Amino acid sequence: MDYGTWTDSTVHPGQTQSEGEHWVHGSAIQPGRPIYALGAPRFRRTELAFEKGRTLIVEGADVDKPGAIYVQSVSFNGDRLLTPFIEHGRPLQGATLRFDMDTTPNPQVYQPPP
Repeated sequence: MDYGTWTDSTVHPGQTQSEGEHWVHGSAIQPGRPIYALGAPRFRRTELAFEKGRTLIVEGADVDKPGAIYVQSVSFNGDRLLTPFIEHGRPLQGATLRFDMDTTPNPQVYQPPP
């Protein structure tokens, strides 16, 4: 299976990474399961190029702010994620995965908004 590798901040189709390694900037592959476990980004913006001109953009809002190591919320194409997982096929279609970061933990990061 082709998961892609990154050079600078771009992944090119046809380059591979082993299943046990991290996927992209804080997202890990779950071997044997078609999902990715989300962590925290390390860069403000990363673009992954997939087949048929599809691109996944991973944004880390405020990730460059000193001490902003905590995820406040995560959205996929503007829709807030309520779990720290994403199905394998969703990012491959092309999308924007946005992480909002800050300096304090948010214990309700994956809870529905009030």
